[in-house]
Amino acid sequence: MAWSVFYKSSLPNPILNGKTIQKVSDRKMIPSLLNITIEQVSQGLDDGTFTVTDLVRGYIRRIEEVNDILHAVIQINPSAESAAVSLDKELKRYGRRGPLHGVPILLKDNIVSLEGFSATSGSYLLLGTRSPRESPVVIRLKKAGAVILGSANLSEWTNFRTGSPNWGWSPRGGQTYGAYFDMMGPSGSSSGSAVATDVGLCVVAIGTETRGSLISPAEVNNVVAIKPTVGLVSGDSLIPVSSRQDTVGPMARCVKDAALILQVITGKEGDDTTTAESSLPDYVTSCRPLERGSLRLGVSRYGFESLLPVVQRSFDEVVKSLIERGIDVVDIEYEGTDLYRSLTFEQHLCTMITEFRESITSYLIGLTENPNGLRSLEDLIKATKEDPREGAPAKDVKMWQLALKSNPNSKEYKEGRQRGEYFGGLGGIGGAMGKYRLDAIISPAGAKISNHFAAAGGLPSLSVPLGFMPDDTPVVWAENKDMIIQAPNRPYGINVVGKAYSEEILIKVALEIEGITRCRERARHHILPSVDLVDIIREREMRFKDGS
Repeated sequence: MAWSVFYKSSLPNPILNGKTIQKVSDRKMIPSLLNITIEQVSQGLDDGTFTVTDLVRGYIRRIEEVNDILHAVIQINPSAESAAVSLDKELKRYGRRGPLHGVPILLKDNIVSLEGFSATSGSYLLLGTRSPRESPVVIRLKKAGAVILGSANLSEWTNFRTGSPNWGWSPRGGQTYGAYFDMMGPSGSSSGSAVATDVGLCVVAIGTETRGSLISPAEVNNVVAIKPTVGLVSGDSLIPVSSRQDTVGPMARCVKDAALILQVITGKEGDDTTTAESSLPDYVTSCRPLERGSLRLGVSRYGFESLLPVVQRSFDEVVKSLIERGIDVVDIEYEGTDLYRSLTFEQHLCTMITEFRESITSYLIGLTENPNGLRSLEDLIKATKEDPREGAPAKDVKMWQLALKSNPNSKEYKEGRQRGEYFGGLGGIGGAMGKYRLDAIISPAGAKISNHFAAAGGLPSLSVPLGFMPDDTPVVWAENKDMIIQAPNRPYGINVVGKAYSEEILIKVALEIEGITRCRERARHHILPSVDLVDIIREREMRFKDGS
């Protein structure tokens, strides 16, 4: 079983908002949980078509049905159904709490919730731990009325343990797979959040990124992700990699839902020390058509030649459509491309490696419950090697060993910080946007230089679905043969980056691209749950009829 909490509901039938409820057979349309939007959730609750409890039960049933195959969810919140019942009562008596009233959301397993389950980053070593504070992001979601449905699988320790890509695998959750081809690699590290959102195991999910961990899994799982400017959304009460680069962001099936979640989770909360004070725009109102001639976009083609021809063609078709819609588009080059190309693996990750040791030690020391007594990186390495559930030695601890040798006062670290500032500034995104007078930069998401520059500079990025690999695409296995990384029907995406706090502009661009590609309408899943909302409503009505 791929989650920790498994039970059958014994809760009473939900309250139905005090309104006359139509029978299933009388309704013209009940949205499918595969593609239901936040707006449809709100509408359905308001008009009594379904309840929050119906939604939560539906998602739990869908998780039960496919999680042994996809391994997208680590655990279900044991309080999810009771929270749903409370929200149904609240809706009847007082109306909706906020814009997310009754919306079931999954959290990546490195985000701290005080809902009765531990954030473990996929490791058994943190099972049973407790943080003194709930993530400000979770607090804001619940204030807006969301139901915390549970935790999503991830690349263990957010893909910051082994020396090779560890996409979507964790000891607790197993190996996450994408739903478009058998054993499809999900990319990482917010793998479970992306897959669960894609196949309708939640309405939306929350992921995190240090360097590509939101954008990359969104790209290959046909969902939207927003990686905010570092400091826009709180990174407090998060199992960390780098306090300077870590950020939390939404994963959704459409741009508007992602924008709404960003609107909710943005800003400071309580004792939060990681979020900048800033005057924030309304991201939801950004979701409207662009005016002709209102934006100028740059196209980065670095790494373009390594992409499959179908990806190149799809990207060029989007560029052509944007131009036809009156958007000015120009090709660009980054000043820092040659430097970026020359760096070694360790140089690319130097700052993250150095910052991890201090960040993880601070997190471990701050835990109020710590069953394994972990208080340092040395403790983690020793315990990981000794616990057979953690997969050593097949899964190594190379990144941690590099972190042990690092030094924040070293020449290498200082040079790494300077490179990050250069890539986010004059040598990368900042320089290109100034030189070419741009509002944003777009590129195929597989050509990752723009995303890496954004991560290094703490700048925002956004991924939008672009297309699917054709049926004659050769199947390519990962080096260790545990997943397929290229296959027919595998999704691919388009990346949008910009200056700090330019999320409003990126959302506008993403919405325009979404209207061109319409990828959700063209999805052909290999694996999907069969249980849907209409089944849950029908079962509830039968129980009501039988008096049970």
